[in-house]
Amino acid sequence: MRGSVLLPGQQQLNPEMVVWTGGSRRLAMILQGRGITSREEVEQILNPLARPQPDLSGYRPLAAATERIEAALAQGEKIAVYGDYDVDGITATALLVTALGRLGADVIWHIPNRFSEGYGLEARRIQALAREGVGLVVTCDCGISNHAEVELANALGMDVVITDHHTPPPELPPAHSIVNFKLLPPDHPSRDLPGVGVAYVLAKQLLARHGKEDDDLLDLVALGIIADVVPLRGHNRQLYALGLPLLQEARRPGLAALFAVAGINPELVDEDKLAYQIAPRINAAGRLGDGSTAVRLLLSREQEETAALARELDQLNSLRKEMSKKILDEVSPEPGRALVAYNPDWHQGVIGIAAGQICSGNGTPAVLMTRAHQEDSIVGSARSVEGIDIYEILHQCSRFLDKFGGHPAAAGFSLRPQNLEPFVRAVQELLDAITARWTPPPLRADLVVQPWEIDLQLAEELNRLSPCGEGNPRPLLFCQDLAVKSVRAAGTGHILTLGDRWRSFAAGLWNSGAAPQPGGSVGAVFTVSRDMYRGEPSVWATLEAWWPGEARVEIGGKKREYRDARGVSWKRLLRQYPEAEFYREGVQWQDFPGNMRFNLQPAPVLVMLSPPPSAGVLRQILATVDPDLVVLGFAWQQRDFMADFLGALKYLWSQGTGEVALGGLAAALGHNEDTILAALRLLAVSGIVDFTLTRGKLTVEKGRGAKIKAGPEKQKLLAMLQETVSFQKWLQQADIDEIQQIRP
Repeated sequence: MRGSVLLPGQQQLNPEMVVWTGGSRRLAMILQGRGITSREEVEQILNPLARPQPDLSGYRPLAAATERIEAALAQGEKIAVYGDYDVDGITATALLVTALGRLGADVIWHIPNRFSEGYGLEARRIQALAREGVGLVVTCDCGISNHAEVELANALGMDVVITDHHTPPPELPPAHSIVNFKLLPPDHPSRDLPGVGVAYVLAKQLLARHGKEDDDLLDLVALGIIADVVPLRGHNRQLYALGLPLLQEARRPGLAALFAVAGINPELVDEDKLAYQIAPRINAAGRLGDGSTAVRLLLSREQEETAALARELDQLNSLRKEMSKKILDEVSPEPGRALVAYNPDWHQGVIGIAAGQICSGNGTPAVLMTRAHQEDSIVGSARSVEGIDIYEILHQCSRFLDKFGGHPAAAGFSLRPQNLEPFVRAVQELLDAITARWTPPPLRADLVVQPWEIDLQLAEELNRLSPCGEGNPRPLLFCQDLAVKSVRAAGTGHILTLGDRWRSFAAGLWNSGAAPQPGGSVGAVFTVSRDMYRGEPSVWATLEAWWPGEARVEIGGKKREYRDARGVSWKRLLRQYPEAEFYREGVQWQDFPGNMRFNLQPAPVLVMLSPPPSAGVLRQILATVDPDLVVLGFAWQQRDFMADFLGALKYLWSQGTGEVALGGLAAALGHNEDTILAALRLLAVSGIVDFTLTRGKLTVEKGRGAKIKAGPEKQKLLAMLQETVSFQKWLQQADIDEIQQIRP
C-alpha cells in the first residue's frame, strides 16, 4: 500500500444528527465527520428538493441576456449557438438549440474542432458566421476568455451573449451580456453550475416568458453536471435530482440509443454509469472526430438515426481505449518516479486520458507529449497527484513553452520541436526533486467497518449520499481481516471475492499492478455500491488501497488483552473479577450487578455480561472504561423488542412526564439510539404516540391509535433489529482476535 490511512477521529455523535438522517447512525457519523452538522446541511445532501431552487430572475446579466435573445426572436435574427467539444459544452449546446427552436428561433449551432479550431471562439469561424447572416452569437461553456474574438464579432455587426462557467479573467470581454455564475458571491448555491447548468437557467427564463415547459431539458443538465466534475452541492445537487428520473426513463431517443450500445439498463442509471460509460462515449466524438456527432445524437428524434450515431460514438470510444492502451503498453514508468515521455505517433486527443491513467496507477505525475495535428509544434498533457502542483512546474519551465494552462492537478501546453529536449530535462529534474521529498497524503476513511457489516443494506444506506463525486465523495470504508476467497484478472485489474466465514462480496481492484493471493487475508480501504449480479441486487466494492493481513494498520489506542468467558456464569465472573467494571444492558439484566453504557467508569478490567447492540456502542464502552483487560462473558437471549419498548413507554407515562434521555432509553433496552427513533417513528405514523427530540431529550405523548401499521417505517425497524441480532450472534461466535479489531 502506498501512503497511509487516516481513520475517522473519535467524536461524540450528536443524536439529532441521527434524526436528521432518518435514523442512520452510520450516515450521521460520516456527515458529522465531514463537518456537516446542521439540519439544513444534512437536508441539502439527503433531500435536496426539500427546498426550492435559487431564484436567479433578478440577476441583471441574466435579465440582459434574456432581453437580447427576446429581441432576436422578435426581429427574426439568425442566432448561432457556439459550444464546446466536451460533454458539458455538447449538452449545453443541445439544450439551448432545443429551447430556442421551441420558441421559433432561426437558430444554427457550431462545435469547434479540437485540433483545427481549439477551445473557445475562433476568429475564422466568427467571420464565417457573419457571412452566414448571424446577428447574435450565444456561447455555451466558453467565451469568457475570448476578448479578441468578441471584439471581432462586434466589429462584424454581431452581438455576443456569453454563457460560461470558467473562471473569469480580470478584464471581461466586451460582450452584450455575460452570464457566468462564478461572478456571484462565493457562498451562492448556483456559483458552481457547469456550462449546461448556466445554459439551463437562461433557457428556463426564456421558456417561462412564453409559458413553455423546461422540465424535459433536465436530463441533459444532469448528464453535464456529472461529466464536468463540478461540486455536487447546492444548485447542482437539485438539478441532478430533477434530471436523474428522466435519464432513468430514457425519454431522449439519443440517450436511449447510447444506453443500448453501452449495455446499460436505463432504470439503473446513476452517477457512476454516467461518468464512466456514457460521458466517455460522448467525449470520444470531440477527442477523435467531430463533437457535432454527439450534438446531433442528442437533438435527433429519429430512432434509425440515433441508433447509427450511437454506434459511431461507441466505435470512437473503443478506438480511444485502444489508443490509450497502446500508450500505456509503450511506456514503462519507474515506481515512485514521475514519467515524462514524447512520441510523435500518439494521438493528441488521448494523451490526457493516458496521462491520467498512468498518474493514477503509478501514484506520481505523468507528462505525455506528441506532435500536434495540422501544426509544426508539440502538444502535451500533464496530470498530477495531490500535493504536487503540475501547473507550477510548467510555470517554472515556461521559457521552453509557447503556451500553457490548467490547474494544480491537470494542465496542457504546447512548444516548438527545438525546445523538446531541454524542456524534458528541466521538467524531469523538477519532478524528480519534488517527488523525492513528497509524501503521499493519507487516504481519509469515513467509517471503520467489520467484515460482517459489508452487505447490501450497507450499500443501500450509503447510497443515500448519492450523487457522489466532487464536493461529496463516496464514503471510504476501512476494514481489516478480510478473507481473500478468489482472485481473477479482469482488463487492467482484478476482481476479488472477499468476506469472512459468513458472507462474501465482490470487489474490483484497478490499475494497481499486484493483487493479493487467494487463501490469505487483507486489510483495505474501499467504497461500496449497489450492483446487479445475475438479475439480483448485490454489493460491489472498489478497493482504493490494500495491504496483506499480517501487515496490520494500527487503528489506534492501546493494546488490550482479551479473555473468552462466554458461557461462564455471571456469579463466577463476579467472584473472579471483584474490582472490575461490569457492563450489562437490556430489560433482562436490569436487576443484575453492573452498569449501562452511560454509567460506566474507567477501570483496568472490563467484564461484559451482555453483548452490546452494535460495533459503535462497543467502541463507546471501550473508550469510556479504557481497560487493560476485557473479559467477554456474553450471555444473551433474544427478546421481543416491541413488548419491551411499549413496556418502557407505559412506565414513563406512569411517572407522569413522558420525558427521558434518548441515550438512557436505548441503554435500558440494550439497543441503538437509531433503533429507538425508528420505533418511535413507526408508532407515530401509526398514531400510537407523538414525540419530539430536543438536544437528546425525548418527550413522548400518547396518541389515539392502537394498531401498528405496515409500511416502510415497519420494514426499516425490522431491518435495524435484524442488524442488531446479527451483530450479537456474531459476538457469541466470533474468534477473540476478530472481536479485538473493534477498537475505540
